[in-house]
Amino acid sequence: MELISMNCPNCSGNIKYKPGKTQMVCPYCDSVIKISMTIEDREFERNISKIANELPKYMASLKKWRIAFFITLPLALLSGVMLIGAIIGTIFAPSDASKNDTSSKSEAYSVVTEIK
Repeated sequence: MELISMNCPNCSGNIKYKPGKTQMVCPYCDSVIKISMTIEDREFERNISKIANELPKYMASLKKWRIAFFITLPLALLSGVMLIGAIIGTIFAPSDASKNDTSSKSEAYSVVTEIK
């Protein structure tokens, strides 16, 4: 929790105020200082302390998600590249008709060479 610096009204000594306390004692002149807070100030301090308490849990969950992200990102990129490769391969692949033409030419050539 953060400490707030303030000065003592009696001796002007430096006092470290811990939020949430309603009174404190000056370490220099032993004066008791009462701190009055508005409802908004109290609500703000409650919210700040709640956030400060939940921060370690949030950071731990963020670390887990970061690890998961760095594992899944390369896998997603790899599958995207493979998908694009498959699409390009089917677009530029030779058709079945051209395969048949080349096989018939080779058969005709072998027939011609056997006759001679």
